[in-house]
Amino acid sequence: MPLIENFSIWGCYAQTEIGTGSDVSGLKTTATYDMKTDEFVVHTPSLDATKWWPGEMGRLANHALVFCKILIPNDDGEIDDYGIGCVMV
Repeated sequence: MPLIENFSIWGCYAQTEIGTGSDVSGLKTTATYDMKTDEFVVHTPSLDATKWWPGEMGRLANHALVFCKILIPNDDGEIDDYGIGCVMV
């Protein structure tokens, strides 16, 4: 909380992509869980998946809630798609 209270953390909401606009079901950005590092790896696969929004938030923010497809490997090594979620970056 101290970092928020003294304005060290500036956040933004990163949902919109150039190619899909605000159509959440069409998001192309993914966050794949890496069991070895215990973290999510965020991947933007193409230029039209670039996050985009008007205003200064994208320029001023040092943290973002990135909306993306959540992908988690299962015990068989296949990737399960858990749908749209968000990760803090």
